[in-house]
Amino acid sequence: MAEAVKEKYGIDVDLVPGDGGVFLVELDGRTIFQRRLGVKIPEPEGMVALVAERLEG
Repeated sequence: MAEAVKEKYGIDVDLVPGDGGVFLVELDGRTIFQRRLGVKIPEPEGMVALVAERLEG
């Protein structure tokens, strides 16, 4: 997932382990995706699309 974002936008992505089954994606300090148990995590292409929405408006 980090590689897909870097390839598309040249942005370095930090993957940081979390707690309690939460998967959180932030861009410029704003949450763009949050997953708790039972919700599917997007494929890398889906995550790139979420980043695109924020960067391209």
